Amino acid sequence: TSTHLTRTCNQTCGRSASDLLAERKIGEARRLLADTRAPIKEIAAALGYASPAYFTRAFQSRTGTTPTAFRKAD
Repeated sequence: TSTHLTRTCNQTCGRSASDLLAERKIGEARRLLADTRAPIKEIAAALGYASPAYFTRAFQSRTGTTPTAFRKAD
């Protein structure tokens, strides 16, 4: 169940399952931005974000930079 997953993640990692998943998705986004020329819209969709704008907000809140700025800096 989701309750069991959340409890297990908190006990083993000290973080929620949703936090671990979000970190994993942002890590994959960083890889795709650095290693491909895929449009941000495609990356957002591939990672399950409802919109490119929501992806940008999530990416920026975790990394401190926008996907566009991250790609240009790489």
